[in-house]
Amino acid sequence: MPELVATLEAIYKKDERNQKFFAALQGVKLDEGSSGSSGSDAPVSYQEIQARAMKKLTGSDEAARAVEYGFTSDLGMSYSFVGNE
Repeated sequence: MPELVATLEAIYKKDERNQKFFAALQGVKLDEGSSGSSGSDAPVSYQEIQARAMKKLTGSDEAARAVEYGFTSDLGMSYSFVGNE
């Protein structure tokens, strides 16, 4: 499982770099704070935004963590988190 988490984190970081690059080509700086929300509770990644939305929709911390790691129920997989992360 640690290998899977490390692989997913690497994929997310690569995707984030690609998104920043394509945004920069269009003249948008994603590193700068937006006028929307800022502070310590502001979402920092697309996965975190998805996880917050899943938490609000389902009320489940486990479903929100699964979405943050890229697992959703539409993938046809079941999942379970073991341990404290």
